[in-house]
Amino acid sequence: MPTKNGSVRQWLHPESLMDEEYEEHELDLGAFTPPAVPWTVSDEEGEGGAALNLLSADGRWKVRVQALDEVMLRLRVMPVAADGSASSLTTTEKLGLVSTEKFTPEKLKISDEGQTVRAERGGIEFRQDRESGDFSVFIDGEPMLESADGGARFSAEPPEHGGVRSFAAFRLADEEEAFWGFGGRVRPVDRRGSTVDIFSEKVGKKYGDYGGFPLPYFISSRGYGVFLNNPWPHVYFDMGASFSDRWFLTAPGGEFDLFIIRGPAVADIVQRFTALCGRIDNPQKFLFGFWVSSLGFETSDYLLEVANRLRQEDYPTDNLVLDGPWRGGPDFIAHYKKYHEYMNNDLQWHPDFGDGIHTLERAHEQGFKLTLHLNSRIFTKETVAEALSRGLLRQHGEEVVIKLEDKEGEEFFLNHLRPRIEEGVDLWWTDHTDRVSGEIKPGVPSRNLFGPLWNRFLAKAMAAAGKGERLSLSRGGGIGSQRYALPWPGDTESGIERFAEDVWFCLNAGLSGFPITSVDMGGFTLPRNDMSEEEAYESVFGQDNLHRRLFQSIMFIPAPRIHNNHYGVPRLPWQCPEESQGLYRQFLHERYRLTPYFHSLGLGAADSGEPIMRPLFYHFQNDPRTHRVSDVFMVGDRVLFAPVFEAGARSRRFYLPAGGWYNYWNGEFVEGGREVEMPCPTDRLAGLPMLIRAGSILPLQTPTPCLDEDNPKQIDLIMYPDADGRAQLDLRENGGVNHRFTLQRRDDGNSELHLENRTDSPRTYRAAWLRAPHLEAEQKQDFAFSCVLEPGETKRAEIQPG
Repeated sequence: MPTKNGSVRQWLHPESLMDEEYEEHELDLGAFTPPAVPWTVSDEEGEGGAALNLLSADGRWKVRVQALDEVMLRLRVMPVAADGSASSLTTTEKLGLVSTEKFTPEKLKISDEGQTVRAERGGIEFRQDRESGDFSVFIDGEPMLESADGGARFSAEPPEHGGVRSFAAFRLADEEEAFWGFGGRVRPVDRRGSTVDIFSEKVGKKYGDYGGFPLPYFISSRGYGVFLNNPWPHVYFDMGASFSDRWFLTAPGGEFDLFIIRGPAVADIVQRFTALCGRIDNPQKFLFGFWVSSLGFETSDYLLEVANRLRQEDYPTDNLVLDGPWRGGPDFIAHYKKYHEYMNNDLQWHPDFGDGIHTLERAHEQGFKLTLHLNSRIFTKETVAEALSRGLLRQHGEEVVIKLEDKEGEEFFLNHLRPRIEEGVDLWWTDHTDRVSGEIKPGVPSRNLFGPLWNRFLAKAMAAAGKGERLSLSRGGGIGSQRYALPWPGDTESGIERFAEDVWFCLNAGLSGFPITSVDMGGFTLPRNDMSEEEAYESVFGQDNLHRRLFQSIMFIPAPRIHNNHYGVPRLPWQCPEESQGLYRQFLHERYRLTPYFHSLGLGAADSGEPIMRPLFYHFQNDPRTHRVSDVFMVGDRVLFAPVFEAGARSRRFYLPAGGWYNYWNGEFVEGGREVEMPCPTDRLAGLPMLIRAGSILPLQTPTPCLDEDNPKQIDLIMYPDADGRAQLDLRENGGVNHRFTLQRRDDGNSELHLENRTDSPRTYRAAWLRAPHLEAEQKQDFAFSCVLEPGETKRAEIQPG
C-alpha cells in the first residue's frame, strides 16, 4: 500500500500541562517529496573516518552513512546550505546528550554498481537505489530495514522550531515481527499495530499511551534496533496501525539522523543504544531501599515522628521524600486547593515547616536519606518578576523555570540551590519535567529536552559538592535522560485496575536505558475526588490494592516508593488494617534481604545500560510466546515474577519459559515451557508467584533498618542447581569488587562450592539448598555450610546433598 499520496490520521497529545485525550490530526502524505534523483556518490570524507556520501541531483540534499564499530550504521539526510555545507553536529550532540565517542568509525567497503550503491562493514550493509531513493539495511545478509516510496522525504512547509519536516515509510515483511521500546510509557511492551507520539506527558487520570519519558527508539524481534536522533516534540511513529504492510515515522522539525543497531540479542541493542545516550553512574545502595513520601509531610515534627515510628516498629526504610510543604509550609496543600497555585520560598526552608538543618541532622542520625521536591514553580512572585526582567529565568505559560544552557541563568539557580546541598540534602525530585514547553533557546524545543538538561544540571551540582552524579527522581525527559534520571510515571490512580500500567512503564523504560525506575506503589491519587472517606480508604487499603499492588511491588520495583496526594490517605504501614501491617513488614524485610542481588544489577547497569526489570523476551528471545507478554517478567536474569493483577484472584496462570525453575517461597521445582498455575493467597508472601531459574545462586543478606554503603559482612548463598548439579553467581559490589561463585556436582555425589572474598574485610558465607519456608512457618533456614573468609581468600567447600 503506497504512502506517497493521500492522507493518514495522526493521534497527537495536545499542548497541555496535564494528561488529556489525544487529538486527531491529518497528515498530508503528498506534502512530503523525496530529494531529486539520481543520487551521485561523493568522494568527500565524513567526520572521524571514512563515510559514504551521496548528493541529490539538484545538490540540495546530502546522505551520509557511517559505520560505528561494526555494530551500528548511522544514516543522516541533511539539507545542503547555499555555501555547499551541511551541519556536522545534531541538536542532541551540541547539547552533549548524545555522543558517538565510545564507537570507532570504521572504513566502509563501498561499491558503486550502477543503480545500487552499497556500503558494508562487518556484516552490516547499507544499499541505496540511485533512481528511486529507497534504501535498505542488511544484517548478515538478511534485509532488516527496507524503506518504501522514495526513502526519506521532506516537506517545504516551515518546520516547528527549525530543522526539516520529514517522513519515511518502511516495509513490514514479517507478520510476527514485534516492536519493543519507545521509552517510559504505560502501554504493553509490543507496539505493533499502535501509534507513538514522542511527547513528554505524565500519567494521570486518563487511560492510554502516557508517560514522561518517550523516546524515538525501538527494538525489533527480528534482531535490530532503530533510533531516530531527533528530540522534537511530536516526532511520531505508526507501527502498522494505518497500513498493514508499512510502518512509518514523521517529524515536524529537527534532523533526520537514523541509527540502525545490530543485535541480534536484545541485550546487545540496549548496550549499544545506551552507549550513545549515556548510562547511570554507579548507583548508591540506598536507591534500592524503601522510599516513603507523602504530601502530608507538612512539618518537620511530623516527618521526624514518622521516621521514629518506622524505626521503632521495624519497617526498613532508607529514603524520606519531602513534597512541596518543605518550601511552602503547612498551608501548601490548602493554598493549592483554593487558588491552584504553589506557595514557595525561593528554595529556602519555609519557617512554618520547621528547622530544615535540624530535620536533615535527625534524619541522617537514624540512617535516612532526604530527598527534596522541585517543580516548575519554586520562586516567589517577587523573585520571578525580578529574575525575568534580568533574563535569569525562563517562562512559558504558567511555568517559570531555570534558564538552561545560559551561564548567568544557571548560576542564578545554583546560588539558590547550593545552600541546601551544603546542608546535606541527598537527592532531588524534579516534578513537572514532563510539561515545560517553549524553547530552551532559539530553535531548540523544550518539551522533550527540559528534563534531561535540568537533571544533568542537578547531577553536576551534586558532583561539584563531592556527592557524585546522583540521579534525580523525575517525571519527564527524553533523549539523554538515561544518565541523570530515575523515572516515575506520574500521578497514577489507586486500584488494582491500574497495576499493570506500573509494570509496563518500568519494563518499557528499562528497555530504553533507564535501569532504575520507580512508581507510586498503590497509586498516588484516588479514582474520584468526591469519594467518601470509606470509599477512599477501601480504594487504597482494600486487599486488592494493598496486598496485590503495593505489597507485591515492594519485591520487584527497582526503587520501591509510596506517595499520596492531598485527597489520598498516606500509605504508611500503621494506616493499614491491623491484619495487614505484619505482611507489610514481611515484604519489606524480604526485599531488603535481596539487596545484594538488586545492587549488583544496578552496578552492572552502570557498565552496560541493561535494565533491572526485563520482559521475558529479553532472555527468551527465541521463544515467540514471550514476545507479547507484558505481565510476567524477569528481574535480572535469574528471578521471574508473575504478579496478580486481577481483583479477587486466588491463583495465577501464566506462561513459564522453558527450563527448570524453583518456587522461591518453598523450593518446589517447576518445569517450564508450558502454562502453569500457582495458588496466590492474599495474606501470605507466597501470594506473589516468584521463581528462580535453575542454575542460579541467589545472594541474600540479613534485613537491616537501612542500607549501609559498605559491603555486607555476611552473605547467604542460596543454591538452585540445574539438572547437572551446577549453579553460578556473578556478584558486583561497591569499590569495583566482582565475585564469582560456582557450584559443581562431583563424581561421588557431593557438590563443591567455590567461594571468594575480594572485599577488604573478613566476610562470613553461609550456603543453603533452595529456599526454606522460614518466614511463612517461623522456621530458621538450614544451612549446609558456613565459613569466614579473610580478604583475598578463596575456598572450595564440600557440600552434602540437600
